[in-house]
Amino acid sequence: MINDANVLSQGRDGFMNTGDSNSVQFDFTMLRIAHGTEPTDDLVYILSSFAYAEGSALINSLKSLGNLLEYKAICDIDPVTQMALLQYCISLARHDMRDVRYFAATCLTEFCSTAFSEAALQCLAEMMQVDHPEVRIRILRKLKEKGLSSDTRDYIVQQGRVDNNWAVRRVASELTDV
Repeated sequence: MINDANVLSQGRDGFMNTGDSNSVQFDFTMLRIAHGTEPTDDLVYILSSFAYAEGSALINSLKSLGNLLEYKAICDIDPVTQMALLQYCISLARHDMRDVRYFAATCLTEFCSTAFSEAALQCLAEMMQVDHPEVRIRILRKLKEKGLSSDTRDYIVQQGRVDNNWAVRRVASELTDV
């Protein structure tokens, strides 16, 4: 494994050409988390560096985080690291750009099977009340994939069943028919 993130962040070949060294460092951090070698202090610093990032960098970071959460057993990730990543997702769930909120919702659904599931579900429930129909549909579909059962999840599905948007209602009814 590469020990120096600075060496990695200088790469500009076809694979690594993101044009943004923060995105490369974020990807490197996700790789280190996957291998269990990321110090929490470094993680907090990297996450805070994205506070004023452009939308495309935020979307890329959420995609990387989503890949980590989907392919790595989230229960194997340190609880302090989980909490920092959850906070990052919750903060981006309130972003101005719809696409950022879309990918934040995707990541939040992955936290629904952790010790922090209620915090993730509460944020998803809030998003179901005010967000764009695309985001609400994504939340419902990811909850269906996860196969979770809880009062908050049932509340989210109920919100979808009475939604003003017909596509959201259709997806929510599919979820309850299963």
